[in-house]
Formats: sequence, C-alpha cells, structure tokens
Amino acid sequence: MSISSGRFAKPGTVLSAEELAARVASLMELSYSASDRRTGKPSLTYSLQTTGFLNAESGEEVGDDSGAKSRYSDPIPVTPGGRKITVQTAKDVAKALAEEFQVNVDGIDFAADEQAPAGDNGRQETVYKSMGGKSRVTVYTENKKIMGFQIRRGLETASSTKHDNHPANPRLSYEEARERAVQYLQPYLDPSVTEVKMDESQMLMPSDTSYSFSFFALHDGVVVSDQHYLVNVDGQTGEIVNFMDYFTTPSAPFPDWRAAISKESAAKKFLQSHPAVLGYMLPGGDGKPQATATPLLVFSLDKTSPFLVDAVSGETVE
Repeated sequence: MSISSGRFAKPGTVLSAEELAARVASLMELSYSASDRRTGKPSLTYSLQTTGFLNAESGEEVGDDSGAKSRYSDPIPVTPGGRKITVQTAKDVAKALAEEFQVNVDGIDFAADEQAPAGDNGRQETVYKSMGGKSRVTVYTENKKIMGFQIRRGLETASSTKHDNHPANPRLSYEEARERAVQYLQPYLDPSVTEVKMDESQMLMPSDTSYSFSFFALHDGVVVSDQHYLVNVDGQTGEIVNFMDYFTTPSAPFPDWRAAISKESAAKKFLQSHPAVLGYMLPGGDGKPQATATPLLVFSLDKTSPFLVDAVSGETVE
C-alpha cells in the first residue's frame, strides 16, 4: 500500500509525558485471581486494558477494541443457588440434563459415547450423539460433578460462528437472551457470589444461532478472573446450548483491595518496562486499514508482552 508523504499530518501538540502517564493510569484495571498460577493463593493485580493505540494529541483510544480489551457491564445482582449435580452413569447424565438443566435430550443415545480419560484433576469430557450423528451433547464433569455442557444440533462452518454476537435469524433480542442467561445461571452460582459482571468482548463456544454471555464473579466489587461462568442462548429457540462453570474456590482469603498501590504507580511501572512509541497508523473499518484514510499520529502501547503488576507488592509479575 503506497501512501503519499503529503497525507501525513504534521505533529501538533502531543501529550506530555505526565499526560500520557495519567492516560495510561486510567486504563489500568484491578482484578483478583482466586488461584494465582505462581503461588496457588488468591492475588490482586493490575492489567492494562486498551486497544494498544492512543491518539497522540487527545489521548483517546484508537482502533478496533474487539478482543483486545475486556468490556465489562455494570454489576448485576444475583441470588446464588449453589446447586451441584453428581452423576455416576450415562443414565444419571441423561436424567440430570433433562430434569436439572432443562436440556432437550430427545434422540440422544446415551449408551454410545466418546469419553476422554479423566485428568489428574478429575476433569472429564464425554460426547453423546444422536442415532443419526447430526446432534451431539458434550458433558464436562469434575470428580463426577457436572460442570457444564454443550449442545450442537447440526453441522456448522467456522465462519458461521464468527458473528460478534449477531447470530443468524434471531427471534430473541440480545437483551432478551441476556436476561434469559442471567436467570438460568443463578441456581448454579457458588453461594459466595452475589454480584457478577458480564465481559461483553468475549464469545466462547459460539454456534451460528446462539448469543454468548461470559459472567465473572465480583469480590468487594472487583472482578475475579478465574470465577467465570458461560451461558450461551439460542437466539431462535431460547434454548440454553452451553453452560460452563469455571468457578475456582480460593484456598485463602482475598487480599484487601484497599491496600493496593495506585493506578498511577502501576502505569509508571508499565511505561518503565514498555515505553510508548510515537508513530503513525492508518484508521480503518472492520479491522482493516483504509488506503484513503489520513494517517493518524498515535502513541503505541505494547500489547504483545503480557503485563501484570502485583497490586499489593507493586512488583511486576513475570
């Protein structure tokens, strides 16, 4: 792509170092982990949630943020039911899906299955198919407890599932499907969960006709990254076609978020190890640069290297 040098706008007044640091601080997000991968204990960290590009003059984010950053909803109050269903046999699975999870299992042959060996953590995945093979139900268990399921009633192409939560020919609106997901979720929430937020940037286990909703538990108003639930709702029928319980139980109390370092301190840490780079980028649509667009002067923030700061100690997490 060839661009005339005359189309590059001359730099005006760009953000000062202090203004840039303040803008980066505003993009720092605090979150808990119930089981830190380094210690196995609860942790509190800052991460940078950004598209990776800031307008060098205004500081506004630039670029498509799809998948690049979390976009959390307002807190959603919930009433947890704490329900856990234990199964021993395929017959137990069929009964639990139909009676406890309200899954239509008509035509599914629970005698013929494909089962992966259980892992060291007791997690197992079993696929049950219809006699014709067009429909299947995948059930996920952990130490014989059902932790989730996935329903597929026909063949799909990879491209048909990439619809950014705009499924094919829906009868339910996004808002109606979301409300259905929230109501469905509550009986299975851990008793400790009284509020959740939805990450509106996530789509997991999508199908061509379903909406996808990812919910995260809150502790003292802060998102817990590994206390996650997934509910996918078919937009044509209202059927729940996916449910996944990714809730991690902490082995110790969570750190107090009031003891966290400031966002400004976290931003300083980031800019010390990942200096912003001033340069030009082409604005675009649908994630593609437009050849006719005027190049925009931006600060580029490194999103290729994972960045976390322990919010209690202030140390960078490797």
